[in-house]
Amino acid sequence: MNANQPEKLVIPTDRRLQGDFKGLVSRLLGDRFQSTLLRKTRIVFVRTMIVVLTVTACFAGLEFVLQRYYSMQTENWTAFHSMRGWKLVPGEYWSKPPGEVNKVAVIINDFGLRSHSLSVSRSNTKNIVVLGDSFTFAPGTAIEETFPDRLKRLLDDRVGGGWDVINAGVPGYGTSQELLLTRELSAEHHLNADIYLLMFFTDDPLDNLCLSYGDLTPEPVRPSFALDERGSPVLKQLPVNDRDYEDDTLVAARRAARRQAMDFRTISLVKAWGEDWIQTKPGLVSFFSELGMTPRVPRMPGVLNAWYRDKVLQAGVPLTSAIIAQMQQEIHDRGGQFLVSMVPSPFQVYPETYVPLLEQSFPGDPVIDRFRQDKERPQRLVREMCAKADVPFLDLLPTLLEHRETSLFIPRDGHLTRAGHKLVSETLLPFVMEHLPKDGARKDLSH
Repeated sequence: MNANQPEKLVIPTDRRLQGDFKGLVSRLLGDRFQSTLLRKTRIVFVRTMIVVLTVTACFAGLEFVLQRYYSMQTENWTAFHSMRGWKLVPGEYWSKPPGEVNKVAVIINDFGLRSHSLSVSRSNTKNIVVLGDSFTFAPGTAIEETFPDRLKRLLDDRVGGGWDVINAGVPGYGTSQELLLTRELSAEHHLNADIYLLMFFTDDPLDNLCLSYGDLTPEPVRPSFALDERGSPVLKQLPVNDRDYEDDTLVAARRAARRQAMDFRTISLVKAWGEDWIQTKPGLVSFFSELGMTPRVPRMPGVLNAWYRDKVLQAGVPLTSAIIAQMQQEIHDRGGQFLVSMVPSPFQVYPETYVPLLEQSFPGDPVIDRFRQDKERPQRLVREMCAKADVPFLDLLPTLLEHRETSLFIPRDGHLTRAGHKLVSETLLPFVMEHLPKDGARKDLSH
């Protein structure tokens, strides 16, 4: 090429221009897109962190309040008793059941009972003493919501007043301790009631045999009865002073529940609400089981250990039957009427919910299958005991089964809910009225 010739101007073709332009636009849009994406990512991250920190702060604040509030529960309303094992100490206390935020006042009167003051003699009033354990005492229920208090109001409406219903329930008591309590109320407090209503619970044979509910280990803090050559119950051994008056397996079960909730009160509270809801919906238990989320029962229920293990049954039934007969004789001798009603276990009222949980928790234990095949064995045997001693008997299981779509028991805790107390009082009313004295005689607390 001639050096003197002018250099030709190379003009890009349309295709080349288009390619360069597209590349420039792509780079510009890519940078803008990346910038927008980064900005949106930062916004989402900041907002997420704000939500997380807010939730964490709220949870921490709620947990702080609940830990402090729940840790102040009063639990020292019992003291050792040389004859009965333990007694209720007069005073004002309070408790808080699982799933509840408000505390419940627990007032123990001068007689050592969770009932209204009995120190004033009332010659125009008749008395019904309701004997039982924690189902009657009802530590997690306000006194006016308990079935003894409700029963009094129902009686007032029906017969126009003149009746006191005295809550003589003591947590953990068995039939033998309730026998000793009736003797003490008569001898020391001159309380000889017109009617004694024993609220028998499915754990009572274990209490009478001085055995722990869950693992059947001996409990020397209880008074030990045995049958003499005539088949009558006699006190063989006085209680041993032990500072712990509560069944060890119950304490262990509560600790296990708290460990499962990582010791957070908030989680425990939510779990209690959820368990109360699920108890009446066995289909949800099956659904959660399929997802591998089946909860475990922390200990074998007392109803299974008491009535479906041969050795316990062989020892517990004769002793319990003899104690009931002895109570009937002593109450009759004091001029009173003795009645028995049986509170079922929640495992009997909601078997569709609890039996699968028992099978998951205690695989291969034969008592579960025995229970499934004959769930009403405890009621049948107690009915026979009462018939033998000529004691009127009321089984609460059929009525509670009719209303099992309602949550009648507090899960884990096992005691009656407010709805349960209401239903029990309404069921007891016609039974008690049927056996009210017809002669019009009145007793007072000074007898």
